[in-house]
Amino acid sequence: HGGAIPPEISNNLKQLNTKVTTLGNQVTELQQTVQTVSCSSDPCQNGGTCLNLLNSYHCLCPSSWAGANCASDVNECQTFEGTLQGCQNGATCVNSPGTFICQCSPEWSGNLCTVRYDDCRNGGQDLCVHGLCIDSDRVVSGQPKYQCICESGWEAPAGNPACVSDVDECNLPTKPCSSNPPVPCYNTQGSFYCGACPAGWQGNGYSCQDVDECLTNNGGCSTTPMVQCMNTMGSFHCGPCPPGYEGDGRTCTQSNICSSNNGGCHPLAICSSNPGSAFPLCTCPQGYTGNGYGPSGCTQISNICETNNPCVNGHCTSTTSGYICNCNPGWQGIHCDQNINECLSNPCQNGGTCTDSVNGFTCTCTAQWTGPFCQTQQQECGGQLTGPAGSFSYPNNPGHDEYDHLVSCTWVVRTDPNKVLRITFPFFHLESSNNCNFDFLQIHDGDNPSAYILGKYCGQNNPQELYSSHNSLYFWFRSDHSINAGGFTIVWESKDPVCGGDLTASYGNINSPGYPGNYPPGRDCYWTLSVDPGLLITFAFGTLSLEQHPDCNYDFLEVQKATLTSGIPGL
Repeated sequence: HGGAIPPEISNNLKQLNTKVTTLGNQVTELQQTVQTVSCSSDPCQNGGTCLNLLNSYHCLCPSSWAGANCASDVNECQTFEGTLQGCQNGATCVNSPGTFICQCSPEWSGNLCTVRYDDCRNGGQDLCVHGLCIDSDRVVSGQPKYQCICESGWEAPAGNPACVSDVDECNLPTKPCSSNPPVPCYNTQGSFYCGACPAGWQGNGYSCQDVDECLTNNGGCSTTPMVQCMNTMGSFHCGPCPPGYEGDGRTCTQSNICSSNNGGCHPLAICSSNPGSAFPLCTCPQGYTGNGYGPSGCTQISNICETNNPCVNGHCTSTTSGYICNCNPGWQGIHCDQNINECLSNPCQNGGTCTDSVNGFTCTCTAQWTGPFCQTQQQECGGQLTGPAGSFSYPNNPGHDEYDHLVSCTWVVRTDPNKVLRITFPFFHLESSNNCNFDFLQIHDGDNPSAYILGKYCGQNNPQELYSSHNSLYFWFRSDHSINAGGFTIVWESKDPVCGGDLTASYGNINSPGYPGNYPPGRDCYWTLSVDPGLLITFAFGTLSLEQHPDCNYDFLEVQKATLTSGIPGL
């Protein structure tokens, strides 16, 4: 044995090897026969892959073809309809052999129409220049479509959507700068600016307020003696110098009453001015006696009448027996030292009170009467008037009577706190003058002279109706020393205050009630601003002066943004 393979096993192995070799040859022949019969004729079309089967084959077709031999076209338009593999965004699908084509709408591109055109290209500054580019849906293929919303101060010229044309704000129907007083407007590229307010006014040029010169150093009018300073719109003027002074009101110098005819004193008397009086002081020289006034004011002393003058209030005449006193008017008694009481005859009429004085009397009249004897009915001048409606006149019968010279009086008309006043002028006739510097009626929007001046009127033309912004008005009437006229009648009635509103103009301004004066309390005003689609609204605050507090819980101005039906944002 010695490890050798037994003969019978060796023979079996040889036989097995022969059988395996024969089986392999048979399998190879079978494979060649199958391939020759199945795929040798290349039956799969349109790029299909052929798989051999026993006495048969199978075609693996591309996605665009179907059928046993991949000869039937697949209609992708039906297969992919409503899926992300088909045409998108309203495109039209067109099937073709082995594929399909998407015909996009004008706003879309790409194989499946999934890429949207952006005609503004990174904000569109190169397209709109001075504006905001808003992309729009294309209507015609190949033609870009967009809209420019111009910045303030720019607009798009005809035929060009770009914002390259400057808006001349100074030539708009509503001028941006102050018109009362007029302030020049200067246009610049994309903007504008206002000149300075004229002399007598203050502000930024958008709006100008009158400077009350009288509040500082009496406006430059005399303070010694004191002269009344009267403020006017854009200016002021000084009243007349008081008696005993002369000048233009800015400068008043004491009158030299003695320069003419010795001031009315006796030629020998010494004349000197008497501050605060229209008459001088006359002093007779040494050796003379008398009051110094007039041709007989000084008499040379030569007798008892001249040395001692026993007549206190009269003229002493020497006689052989002594002297006789000839009393001055208003005095009686041996020495003219007893005052005559002129009130004993009851000279004051209509309830007037008589006060005796030297050589005369004074009547203190009731409010309804005037004159030296209270014989003339008083012209009512000034007062406090209240009520929802009413009227007042000066003088009492304007047009029939004429007002007096050198009148300065005021009225205050007041209605309910939640109402305003409407004023009309049925009759108006004052002296005419440039700028109403002589006789005038001045009206303030409030109950005191520091309130804003609504107007200053003179002449014969009836002023237009006025509305207050508060529940009170202050009226000041003044006449000078020369020409007078028929006066005026004023009628008032109460109205509900109105503020706010709907504004649609392309340019304009918003003012608080009473501007440029103070706004009244208790108002709640709403303004709605609307513009055409495609436009923006910008604000420039010429003046903003409100009550200051940390949370703006009391007086405030609030700006809110709304959305219009067009989808364009507004304010």
